[in-house]
Amino acid sequence: MIGSRFSYGIAAKMVNCYLKALFLQTMVGAPFNPYNKRADDVAENSTRFLHPPIDRLLMVEAARHANPVQKVKWKKLISTGWSKFQCQDYKLAIQLIREMVGENAALGEVYWVGYQ
Repeated sequence: MIGSRFSYGIAAKMVNCYLKALFLQTMVGAPFNPYNKRADDVAENSTRFLHPPIDRLLMVEAARHANPVQKVKWKKLISTGWSKFQCQDYKLAIQLIREMVGENAALGEVYWVGYQ
């Protein structure tokens, strides 16, 4: 806990929501050019340190698509609740996302059903 009511999970979600908005703002302003390989590289590099904000929607959907070992870990994290995450819980969630989508954890957004 960072404070009596302000956990690591809450702080991380706030930061990631801000970074997601900042990233989307810069991407919206970028011209679309499907033949520009360099633009793909820029997008890939700009997302490699990002990941989607972790919440219950994302964890439940990720658990549905996880292998049996990952599913057990997701269920434990779900029962903890993202708003009560400590640092090690948050790191585990990011590790699980990377196991499922590869090193670019931003691709874990696919498990957030809120966008659909």
